[in-house]
Amino acid sequence: GGLSDTGPVVREEPELTLKDKRIDAMSMLLRQVDNRFTSDTSRRAQEELAEPIYDTIHYYDRWLPGVRTNLVNLGYLTDEEIDAKVAEVKARYKELG
Repeated sequence: GGLSDTGPVVREEPELTLKDKRIDAMSMLLRQVDNRFTSDTSRRAQEELAEPIYDTIHYYDRWLPGVRTNLVNLGYLTDEEIDAKVAEVKARYKELG
């Protein structure tokens, strides 16, 4: 069993970016608001990502689809509401240059 030729295990903790810290904080806050937001539900949503995506995106970037999936599945937001807000933010960012 197991994978071969995966290289050595890197045991040092990487430097967290501001975005990483914000994603982590958002996840912790959601867990305090609703105990249905768990690491298990987040992990399950991350594992549902297509393998090429999962294997190529940064660790904390995998958390975002989990947050989105859980917000929708638990009835806090709809996909349409999230998509509309993302479009609004992108338009605002584009205006700023």
